[in-house]
Amino acid sequence: MSTGRLFIIGIDGVDLAVARDHDLLLQNTVEWDLKEYPKLHTLRIWPSMFLGDLPHKNDDLPDPIAHSRSDRDEERLERANWTSSGMRILSKISHLLLPESIRTPIGAFLRDRGFTKAHHEREDWPNTVFDGVQSKAINLPTYNPLPVQHELKQGWKTRIREGDAGLEELEELAQQERDAVAEELDTVLNHGYDLVWAYVFCTDIFGHLDYEYGYPRTVERVRDEVIDPVREQLDDDDELVIVTDHGMGLEDGVGEHRPPGWLTTTVPDTDLPASPERVRFWIETFLGDRSQQKEDVLEDLGYI
Repeated sequence: MSTGRLFIIGIDGVDLAVARDHDLLLQNTVEWDLKEYPKLHTLRIWPSMFLGDLPHKNDDLPDPIAHSRSDRDEERLERANWTSSGMRILSKISHLLLPESIRTPIGAFLRDRGFTKAHHEREDWPNTVFDGVQSKAINLPTYNPLPVQHELKQGWKTRIREGDAGLEELEELAQQERDAVAEELDTVLNHGYDLVWAYVFCTDIFGHLDYEYGYPRTVERVRDEVIDPVREQLDDDDELVIVTDHGMGLEDGVGEHRPPGWLTTTVPDTDLPASPERVRFWIETFLGDRSQQKEDVLEDLGYI
């Protein structure tokens, strides 16, 4: 009776056509139109998978985009990460009437006194798919990003601000991210986790900055250095999932986010999650079935 593990590898921003070209698709695949995600924000799509909910539509959850400092993100001004609708209205008004030099200390004062919802960067997401099972999360955005993920993002932002999209240092940081994720995966392959979920961010950066050359090459490296070593070491009753948050297409010479997102798996299941926020339910159903199978095995062996 099968009692295997579930390994999930998330790769940011891999277009479905690129996935096909680079042999990433497994036995069963589902596509997502992503209509429930305004602007296809990466930092909203990933947490919706492990939360089973939409952070930007549930007032009990922190919305990662509410913490964005980008002046271009107009939606941030529409929706602050406060605990009440009244505070959200006051926040919106303050952005219109007060300079940042005044808003910043006031906001810090209110946050320190509990007027905001939990901050996603403090790793305090409530009630995730990782709770209640033997699990290991590796480098997940908004959940437990490794330091190199932060360095990679900062390196990207610095080059954009300076008008210098030189890729050599970014390639070094991308290699460090792949190495760090691969090393952790290699370690957990020898442990009895029910659920392992790893994530790589570097593909998204090169999709934006070097779509025609660096992007497919980075996808190949993730496949060769992160995915294939896991594939080769899985036990017969383990299952693999590869998932991305959105696709990437070339517009005016640069890569831009586009639908679909997709999930592909070795799990022999025709009822795959119909949207990112259904991923959690699908995983828990899978693990629940496996948990019952393990209990049956122990009972058959006379241990319970």
